[in-house]
Amino acid sequence: MSLKEIFTTPIYEKEWDRDPSIIDKLKELIHSKELNFPYTTNEEVLEFSKWIIENAKDFAYQTGRTQGYIGLKDMWHRTMKNGSSYVPPHTHPTVWCVGTFYFEDDQGDLVLIDPRGTHDWEFKTVQDNEGHNHSNCTDYYYKPKKNTCIMFPSYLKHLVLPTQEGRLRTAISWNILYDTETKLIEFLNPPKHLYTEL
Repeated sequence: MSLKEIFTTPIYEKEWDRDPSIIDKLKELIHSKELNFPYTTNEEVLEFSKWIIENAKDFAYQTGRTQGYIGLKDMWHRTMKNGSSYVPPHTHPTVWCVGTFYFEDDQGDLVLIDPRGTHDWEFKTVQDNEGHNHSNCTDYYYKPKKNTCIMFPSYLKHLVLPTQEGRLRTAISWNILYDTETKLIEFLNPPKHLYTEL
């Protein structure tokens, strides 16, 4: 695990450190469209969900949250190719943090937009699908790494650049809730493997 500090914002990165066959099976299930995240009894999804919660807990501790509860609100997967993989700038305002797990290297760079605002030097001319410049030199470009996840605070605006021509981008993403009390957990009533006490 490593914790980066960009724009004074903590970014969590962790490579898969469990049985590699779980990831192979997950990818196979995604391509066969047989998954219903996250409420499923599939063994690989259960193990993967537990891994997400463990790492979200680690991320919470490292960012000073030592009391309360965290839970996996939702999880989804996508396989996209070429320009269709572009995701415009957005945030996730109803959750504490967001994460994505990448199955391949270098597909669909994640751009984390500097929350401090725009600076006037060395404008970076990365373009979106419509040909418009969207960035400046202070934005952070995260190149996906095979079998690695990244998590960051939900307020951080981000986008995904198109996948390289002729290649697929398969990823699993999720939202994590945080609360100091049990009310939210009790209201949602998720399976026990989808939340934990800090």
